[in-house]
Amino acid sequence: MWLLTLYPMLAFSIVLNACLLCDYKQGMLVEAHKLLSSSGSDDNSKFTSAMTIPNHTISWAIYQTLDDKAGIEARFYKFNNTQINSSFYAQIVIPKIDQFVNFTPSIMLLEPKFHEIKDNNIVDVSYHNNSVLNDSNTGSLPFGIPTNYQAMINEDYNDSLPSSTTYEPFTQTSYWERQEINSKLNKLGTYYIIVYNSQNNLSNNTLDQNNIPKFGKFSLAVGKVEDFSILDLLVLIPYSWLNVKLFFNDYWSLMLGIGIFVLMVIVIPIVLFLRRKRK
Repeated sequence: MWLLTLYPMLAFSIVLNACLLCDYKQGMLVEAHKLLSSSGSDDNSKFTSAMTIPNHTISWAIYQTLDDKAGIEARFYKFNNTQINSSFYAQIVIPKIDQFVNFTPSIMLLEPKFHEIKDNNIVDVSYHNNSVLNDSNTGSLPFGIPTNYQAMINEDYNDSLPSSTTYEPFTQTSYWERQEINSKLNKLGTYYIIVYNSQNNLSNNTLDQNNIPKFGKFSLAVGKVEDFSILDLLVLIPYSWLNVKLFFNDYWSLMLGIGIFVLMVIVIPIVLFLRRKRK
């Protein structure tokens, strides 16, 4: 019975991995991200509902929107850093959909102001004030910064539009590249990543600021370490593929994928059963 349960997932996974092999080019480095999605009514549009990133060094991909109709001007994510001088990587990419070609959200990394160092069971608390923001320009943000946090990195997009593109073979989708962050974390504790609507993104193009959308779809990639289990290959990859296709409004690929899935899971087994019965 358990084989009947696993068969649909296995069949769909085989189809997707076959598609990946078709997209593979010799010498091409393929980077894969685990899908990280919000659950329930948690919309992570404020600090108190920030989405938790289990491990910031693992390669994650998060697909979300800044939505003017819902009044969502920022998305919040948090992770716990347990190692001094650990690596931090993040990048914003925009799905290659025409209406979002000029969408340029900002990204901010908040760090704790207070840093605890434990030495021989003695806790030494030190204070660092190295914020890239000052009190005069925090008022332009669509959110407030907690008093015990400061901005370690605040990146607007200031390059040309349209930007260079990147292709993701695992979902057969393309993206416009935006800000990329490579840094080291020198404090322990909880950090916050914020993707938000900024009025300060002055790209090197001839577009009027009024023609640059402040809301739209984006994907946030965090971490570089690829960590996939057998269960991920059977469940997470098909689930990710479906979610990304819906995110792109790519219903044609969805229909094709479902058609192949039905063919492998229903039609082929029925044909094999009938042939065996005739014998």
